[in-house]
Amino acid sequence: DTALMALEKAPSSLEADWHHGLALARKGRHDDALLLLRKVVDREPAHAGAWQGIARSAAALGRDTLRREALEKVAASYRKDEDARALKRRLFEMREQTEHKVSSGDPAGAAAVMEQAAALAPDDLSILFDVGRLREMAKDIAGAEAAFRRLLVRDPLNAQAHFRIGRILADRGDLTGAIGALE
Repeated sequence: DTALMALEKAPSSLEADWHHGLALARKGRHDDALLLLRKVVDREPAHAGAWQGIARSAAALGRDTLRREALEKVAASYRKDEDARALKRRLFEMREQTEHKVSSGDPAGAAAVMEQAAALAPDDLSILFDVGRLREMAKDIAGAEAAFRRLLVRDPLNAQAHFRIGRILADRGDLTGAIGALE
């Protein structure tokens, strides 16, 4: 009861409303709990904890359609989390393959593995930087420049990519381009 009273007086926030909704459900105030938990998922649609609370309160009130909808949202959230963990594991394995290929003298093979990783995780700009770095190691200068330029499209302020392109252009004899890349 003390916790519920404190939550009722707490300023409204996502976490406070979630905990308040759960506390109301524990006290059997399922209609009130649903109102607060709905408010939480309106602000954060993927809030699995709020959807679980909605499912519990909906079940207690005999609202089977809402219960099923909430459980589907919870399951989707867990699938998304598992997919993210699987991708993280796969990228870790690919980085290990890359290190093995580099240490065995195959930077071109390592770059190919990292290109595959970049396709799997296009938002991970560190992978794209590694593609460029590995292309440089493999003496594929055009491929390295292309990778660094792709990186700059996504992160125009990436100093390392600007430096690498500047160095590639300077090595090519394009000093004006090299200076431009560093500005």
